[in-house]
Amino acid sequence: MFADDTNVSFAADSLEELPSVINSELERLKSWLITNNLSLNIAKTEFMTIGSRQRINATQGSMTIKLHSTEINKVDTVKSLGVHIDKHLSWSTHIVKITKKIASAIGALKRIRPS
Repeated sequence: MFADDTNVSFAADSLEELPSVINSELERLKSWLITNNLSLNIAKTEFMTIGSRQRINATQGSMTIKLHSTEINKVDTVKSLGVHIDKHLSWSTHIVKITKKIASAIGALKRIRPS
């Protein structure tokens, strides 16, 4: 059985300390999942750093997160409970996605509308 849609947040006193904190806590999470007969699909596991543009640029490419020697994919946006969240906590990505969805629905309604 897989643990679907799990979100975990981490914080550290410094950016340099953050990868080691995350890596050790992910090992603990993996142990807990195994104990509870759950699996973590590492291929679908992603991480995102959240912060100001200055902080994000300072860590660009320097943060490597691994679980069982497998590098976890870094992303700029995630979808959680239907809301698209980006690394700057901006609504832009969410608004673009919702706008496209609404435009598609309006187009479908126009096609089925009687002339």
